[in-house]
Amino acid sequence: MEPTLGIWLGGILGCGALCLGAIKWWRPASPLHRWGGRLAVIPGLLLLIGMIARTVRYQVPLRPLSRIHLMIGVLAFLLFAAKFLARRNILISPRRMTAIGYALTILFPLAAFGMVLPYAQCARAWQSLTPSEVVERPDQAAFNRICVACHDRETAVEGLGRRSIPRWIAIVEPMAWAGACGREETRGALAAVLATAAAPVAPSQSSVQASAADAIDRFCIGCHDRQRTTSEKPRTRESWERVIARMQKYTVGRSDVATISDAAAAEVLEAVIAAGLVASAPAR
Repeated sequence: MEPTLGIWLGGILGCGALCLGAIKWWRPASPLHRWGGRLAVIPGLLLLIGMIARTVRYQVPLRPLSRIHLMIGVLAFLLFAAKFLARRNILISPRRMTAIGYALTILFPLAAFGMVLPYAQCARAWQSLTPSEVVERPDQAAFNRICVACHDRETAVEGLGRRSIPRWIAIVEPMAWAGACGREETRGALAAVLATAAAPVAPSQSSVQASAADAIDRFCIGCHDRQRTTSEKPRTRESWERVIARMQKYTVGRSDVATISDAAAAEVLEAVIAAGLVASAPAR
């Protein structure tokens, strides 16, 4: 589930939870509360699964508020399960249903609204990015912090060369609001993405005389940042050949990165060797 979709679904669910709480307060025996709670289970599960899935893929430490939001969401789900069991007198006494219900009345809206209010506040105070801003001063470190946190690098740069700059801005800004990212940091990260698309691609050369930096820049940096590429743990030559062959397949038919021909693959391998990234094969 996309972060912005989850945020709006959470907002709707949070409003519904507040309405159900009011119904329970004024008319405890109303069937609307019972049926409303049952209908809320499915979107609540979708939100929880989406939240956990994104957390598992997250590649940087979670912010303290995100940790609290995650814990409240898990606790709300556990209370839902406890209420279900108590109603059927399984493991939990039905006498605890009232206390569980009041706890849910407080925690469930908090979990549902947990991302809506920061998102709305950030969106309201946001000054929209302009195309002229996002084509200068790229910040690779910002890209690593706020884009690679949720996406792998290949996904983060998907669409290079096919989307217009205004479309990139329209996609990235709601993600920045969802992640409470700063405007300048977001601008630098998007500039880093677009700089990858705008970088001139030199034609493939059959010669392997080019420097390691030149070959890595032309054939690797489109999907990987330089620091990651050149700080790789040394591999055997055979292992690098398999990696490069796999990367070569990824570039077939794409317009956003340089196509790696067989000659270019050999050039990249020589560049990797020149960079000292090839380990000796273990003795047998």
